[in-house]
Amino acid sequence: MKLLSIDGGGVKAARAAKYVQEYTSLLSAFDCFAGCSAGSILATSYAFGFSAEYVYKSFLEFIPQIFAQNTYERIQDYNIFEPKYNSDKLKKAIDYIFKDVKLKDIKKGLIIPVFDLVNQKPKVYSNLGNKAENDIRVADIVIASCSAPTYFSSHNNCVDGGVFAVNPSLIAWNDILYHGYTVDYVLSLSSVISLKKKELRLSNAGIAQYAPVIIDLLLDSNVDITHYCMSNILRANYKRVCFAVDEQIAMDEYKKIDCILKAKETTLFGG
Repeated sequence: MKLLSIDGGGVKAARAAKYVQEYTSLLSAFDCFAGCSAGSILATSYAFGFSAEYVYKSFLEFIPQIFAQNTYERIQDYNIFEPKYNSDKLKKAIDYIFKDVKLKDIKKGLIIPVFDLVNQKPKVYSNLGNKAENDIRVADIVIASCSAPTYFSSHNNCVDGGVFAVNPSLIAWNDILYHGYTVDYVLSLSSVISLKKKELRLSNAGIAQYAPVIIDLLLDSNVDITHYCMSNILRANYKRVCFAVDEQIAMDEYKKIDCILKAKETTLFGG
């Protein structure tokens, strides 16, 4: 199988959608798609058969609907006991896109990681095997994968798979092999990353110093180690396309969409 894998990253995943829209012929070259968080919206759309142009325009349309805040919600930014955003807007947007489509209705291979809060372990949804899960609505899977902790409420007791697989290519590669297929080629698309790193002074730090940066440290290292593994496993049959900007952009800063869409493209090859 040929796999197209798309990282999570909130609004920053728009750059990956633009890349696919610019190289539309990409979609016909792949028979399996994997996505995490916002990348799961893109991956599911492509696997179902939506055109690259439709997916790109829809993604840009729904971003402000999901992340725009009214006065009350802006006040809630200071409430550390509840998620930053109302999850109803996220659910409404994803339900509109996928309606009652079930996992078994997806035309090509689809792999989406989420994190199960009840069992406290990773969970991977896949349509590659004959599972009872194939009757689950893909909207529910995608909502769960997009439910980033602190930003949105959990969905069906699951949250964003990005807590363990922001870059889902390694998870997807393993799932494909587990179901008896071979992996011929993998193209992995990043969301937008910042070339300007925060200065860290943590040599003798405690909770107060680590708290503002620990999530970024864990997520960034997660992405890097996955790239390292995939590069060495598949070598010439693996390619990673990264998109970078000079400034820091949070996953919900939709007003910086112009900067996101202009992110510079860099290609990394396996081996």
